[in-house]
Amino acid sequence: MTSARSSPRPELVGRALPPLSFAATTGAPVDLADPMLGDAVLFVYPRISRPGEPDAEQWAALPGAQGCTAESCEFRDLNAEFGEIGYRLLGLSAQRHEEQREAAERLHLPYPLLADPELRLVNALGLETFEFGGATLYRRITFVIGAGLIRRVETRIDAPAEHPRVLLEDLRDAQPQPQARMTWSELPDDLRAEIEAVLGSPVVEAVSQSHGFSSGTADRVVTASGRRAFVKTAFDGHNAGTTALHRRELAVMRAMPDGVAAPSLLGGVDRGGWVALVLDDIAGVHPGAGLDGSDLARVLDALGSLPRVRGTLAIELPDASDEIAEDARGWDDLAHDAALDTLPEWARSNLGRLAEASRRAPSAVAGDHLVHLDSRADNLLVDADGRIWIVDWPWAAIGAPWFDALMYVFDARHRREAFDAEATLAAHPVFAGVSADEIDAVLAAVTGMFFDKARRPAPPGMPTLRAFQRSEGEAGLAWLRERWREPAS
Repeated sequence: MTSARSSPRPELVGRALPPLSFAATTGAPVDLADPMLGDAVLFVYPRISRPGEPDAEQWAALPGAQGCTAESCEFRDLNAEFGEIGYRLLGLSAQRHEEQREAAERLHLPYPLLADPELRLVNALGLETFEFGGATLYRRITFVIGAGLIRRVETRIDAPAEHPRVLLEDLRDAQPQPQARMTWSELPDDLRAEIEAVLGSPVVEAVSQSHGFSSGTADRVVTASGRRAFVKTAFDGHNAGTTALHRRELAVMRAMPDGVAAPSLLGGVDRGGWVALVLDDIAGVHPGAGLDGSDLARVLDALGSLPRVRGTLAIELPDASDEIAEDARGWDDLAHDAALDTLPEWARSNLGRLAEASRRAPSAVAGDHLVHLDSRADNLLVDADGRIWIVDWPWAAIGAPWFDALMYVFDARHRREAFDAEATLAAHPVFAGVSADEIDAVLAAVTGMFFDKARRPAPPGMPTLRAFQRSEGEAGLAWLRERWREPAS
């Protein structure tokens, strides 16, 4: 066996995981290409030896061979911490399932060990092996995977026992950090006074919704009279883009049709570079928190009930077709800017098909209905009676009545909810009559848009946005691969 300092494998980063299923020590087999696997660390190791094995001295003499037990146990001890940042752990070796199961039981490993005695992963990814005692074993390598893709490869693992801690800290440091918002108390006194005038009473309690993508405030407030409201503000001097969106949303809320499940606008302020919206406070939680798909049907019902509004509103809303036309240029812009190296390998290999499908998106989303255009779970609330409320309306447009529903399904997959997306598209009435080509066109367009935006510098005051957009692009790509039934490369 050669030194454990093998060369990095940059050609594997961005590559789709092979659709291989392995026997696992925790029960059901694990398919590496299953999108429901989510973000994971797959550490591949030579073997976990049993105490007292006769070849122990020869094994210890091999450079880089020792340390599998120590590495596995350190991953065991850090399992909960990896879980806290959204990663599950998987171990894999060429040992037989029975050997893996014995090791997992003896070492009390809470994560699955995967058995690959046929070396199928070697053949699929071109991994390195070595011979020992008449057996072919894996050279140590670790993959960070997500959305069906290889995101990171670790080959220089000189200290296996220390490797899990080092990797954990690297992944933790790379986590998108929520942007700290301003709070109610940090607003200018005169602005707070104007908001209190809207509410008719001084604010005596304010609970800041302290995390998000923008630097504006978002507070649930209570006045001296007991009135409750939700107040959000933005300032041109902090982030002119956010302020423009607040100004646009204020106009939308003033023209909102009756019967839409949106919070009532109590009032607004627009002066001196500050924009504030004062809205009814909806007591509720975001749908999908249980990741079990239990809120899905109600959310799709609510999004599908948005009314036909063309020609009936006091303001002119943009067409969804025009809005998505810009998104549909994402793949072309990536190619034009020579930025294809920022894409996963499968996207580069299928760029023509992705771009062609995207160009059909504007016509696919044409329609006459009110469209939210940003229907993620964090823009929806479920109240105590189970009613779905739709909040945050700056992107409101007019288009196809199924667009928002599709984008919520997209978001639910991105959040790894447990449900069958294709069965949902086939069964829910909001998608009745929508063709597979129309679905593919929209998915291709928004996926290209996410990858195109993710490569760009973060907007001022929104440092976490690009990492989030990259993860959405990866989720969209995984779904398209499934729909197009393309084998993983």
